[in-house]
Amino acid sequence: MAREYSQVSGRLTKEGDARLLAGGTPRRRVSLNGHANGNGARPLCFVIGPYGDEDSDTRRWSDFLLDKVIRPAMKDYRVQRTIDDPEAGSISSRIARDLNEANVVVADLTGTNVNAFFELGVRHALKRPIIHVARAGTHLPF
Repeated sequence: MAREYSQVSGRLTKEGDARLLAGGTPRRRVSLNGHANGNGARPLCFVIGPYGDEDSDTRRWSDFLLDKVIRPAMKDYRVQRTIDDPEAGSISSRIARDLNEANVVVADLTGTNVNAFFELGVRHALKRPIIHVARAGTHLPF
């Protein structure tokens, strides 16, 4: 079984369900067993949003969203945040790489974090799939 997503809208649909055809845009197939490109690697779901300090309310929300919502929903993906998998080198270049290469990005817009909005804008400019989420009560400026 495969999932399809529109490269313009970024919405995932199960094959055979109501298909999303955003103006006849090309669709990319992503295998549910994680073999998106035939090499056996699970596709990347990159999560952006506010993280806060370790014991802050912001971090507790971010961890809850990651562990209780995103990971279960994206179980066939390799879900990662920048803070959970440190790498040597420039964090900006790593974020740019992950925004470009991720199969899907989940953007937590809770707290109207300017870095998350910037990263969201970069992802939109790339016309790659994005899932927007926000905590109830969040006022979005757009």
